[in-house]
Amino acid sequence: MSRKNKSSSNAVRPAPSARAEKVPPARKPQPSRSAPTVDLASLAPKWPPAWVAVGFLILALLIYSNSFGGSFIYDDDQAINKNDSIRHFWTNPLEAFFPPFNLTVGGRPLLNLSFAINYAISGMNPWSYHVLNFSTHVLAAITLMGVLRRTFLQPILRDRYGKDAQILAIAITLLWIVNPLQTESVSYISQRAEALMAVCYLFTLYCFIRYTDPQTPAQWNPPSLLIGIFQPRYWTTLAWAILAVVICSSGAAFKEIMISAPIMTLLYDRTFVAGSFSKALSRRGWLYAGLALTWVVIAYGLKDYRGGRVIGYDYGITGWDYALTECPALVHYIALMFWPHPLIIDYGTHMYKFLNLDDILDLLPYEITIVGLLIATGVALVRWPLIGFVCAWFFIILAPTSSFFPIVVSPIGEHRLYLPLLTLLVPLTVGLRRFLGDSFWFPVVALALLWAAWSYERNDDYATDVSLWAVTVGQEPDNARAHNNYGVTLLGANRAADAAAQFEMATTIQPSYPDAHYNWGNATAQLGRYAEAITHYQMALMQKPTMGSAQNNWGNALDAMGKTHEPEAINHYLAALQLDPNDSQFHYNLGHGYLVLNRLPDAMEQFQEALRINPNLADTHNTLGIVYYQMGDKAHAIQEFQIALQLNPNLQAARDNLMRLGGVSQ
Repeated sequence: MSRKNKSSSNAVRPAPSARAEKVPPARKPQPSRSAPTVDLASLAPKWPPAWVAVGFLILALLIYSNSFGGSFIYDDDQAINKNDSIRHFWTNPLEAFFPPFNLTVGGRPLLNLSFAINYAISGMNPWSYHVLNFSTHVLAAITLMGVLRRTFLQPILRDRYGKDAQILAIAITLLWIVNPLQTESVSYISQRAEALMAVCYLFTLYCFIRYTDPQTPAQWNPPSLLIGIFQPRYWTTLAWAILAVVICSSGAAFKEIMISAPIMTLLYDRTFVAGSFSKALSRRGWLYAGLALTWVVIAYGLKDYRGGRVIGYDYGITGWDYALTECPALVHYIALMFWPHPLIIDYGTHMYKFLNLDDILDLLPYEITIVGLLIATGVALVRWPLIGFVCAWFFIILAPTSSFFPIVVSPIGEHRLYLPLLTLLVPLTVGLRRFLGDSFWFPVVALALLWAAWSYERNDDYATDVSLWAVTVGQEPDNARAHNNYGVTLLGANRAADAAAQFEMATTIQPSYPDAHYNWGNATAQLGRYAEAITHYQMALMQKPTMGSAQNNWGNALDAMGKTHEPEAINHYLAALQLDPNDSQFHYNLGHGYLVLNRLPDAMEQFQEALRINPNLADTHNTLGIVYYQMGDKAHAIQEFQIALQLNPNLQAARDNLMRLGGVSQ
């Protein structure tokens, strides 16, 4: 029997048989990532977001009300006290965009700009600096709430959590804003870098969510540009994408941790929006290319950096050494997220060696824990993407500071948990809501009250640098750097004897500690024990021959011992200038030594060089005026005294000198 051909459109169709064929039931439509399955009107915020934001503002104000009077501490000395680039915002605002690379603000132009704005407002009074830190924390909380609410409204989560989206977002943000781990980024002025970066990090995600939200205008795709170019809603959506790129790149100018933001955004896309990496990249490849500009900003900022965030490759610390050191650090971070008390500002600088078998065996439990968690996170990303995303949030954000990039001055820092803390808070809050229903507010509020009390208590530690380091040495008695820093603050408070005891403790713990020996010399010099001070300066220079300040202060000690020691003092000032010829204080001290020996032309040359380096030294102008007067140049002497008074109207010595010469009557 030959095979029949397919019937054409003109062929007569056979009549249907009497027996009706069974028609399969219609398939129930499945929810997609782009089509909502619930009434969106029912998902509108139950409480006005503006009022919620005001509530967070008031709550944060209560918790941090005792932080606004805090003084400058620790790294604030480099970021603010020694940072001349923030001094001229009103006359030369562009200078703030080029911070010195030898300071902690090096490579972070927008962070430096924030300090310049504060200096323009309140000078060296810390109140405006604290206000900006506080405002940044509140802004980060409000942005976080928006990211969380819109994430719970994503199609993949909407059916289960959509109606609770705002409640969950508020509860998580509440626990986040009051957590004591946040105090270091709020009350410690120079650590605002973490909070400012976090605002950009969260707002980048928020812009991405708005860009991909199916309820916002259609997404911008280059191939369909000609179709949608005339639709206003098209440009609205494009604006969110462009804003994401701009904010992401700006965040890199606050802190380098922003390097992970493009990666987390892509992972967010794959988890909540596109469903796979390939779809995310094919649909929004141009966006990720723009976000990757962040890496260019970071690379440019670090290309000449030689500041306080010392990278260990130049100090014999390998990436593997640092990764080993970070295993117990990461475990400690996890423990702190569960129980953030007590808190420590400085954990020291101890590093483990990867090639040291004893170190590897001692840290084996930590190594197994972290490797196990990393493997579990990888498995979860494949099999349970939502869980994987939450876990990856912790590891990816911490990766730049807790993996193979050795930060030798600070291998552990609690401020680094500012964003990773959410890895605990999100599942904790969602779990409480799921199992306790509306009663979940009871444990949430109880925990928030406990953490708020701890945060308020911790802020008291930041009231003065003396109180902060007193607490720290009590918590870390074997931390040599903590004892040294405590001694420095005591010395600044004119408690030289107490300071000397701390420096002695620091050198006992760590004998090869040039900074502590140098500071010990300063303390004994302040006590009038100049010969003893010189021995400490000698020890500091033996351990660190490039320490120009030790040479300078050695000269100061000799100067204080009398005129007969002045020639030797001059030799040490010259040695200091060989190490750092651009230090105005070294030039001033050398000029003073020449003045004591009545070598007036040499003294004048050094004072003029000091003023060339820094024209705003009132004392130097006054002393130069004295030299001019002794050389018989009364006109120039009067001019220098007048400049000194303009720079410092309270400089009585300049006023008295001017009155003697008849420059002013009073």
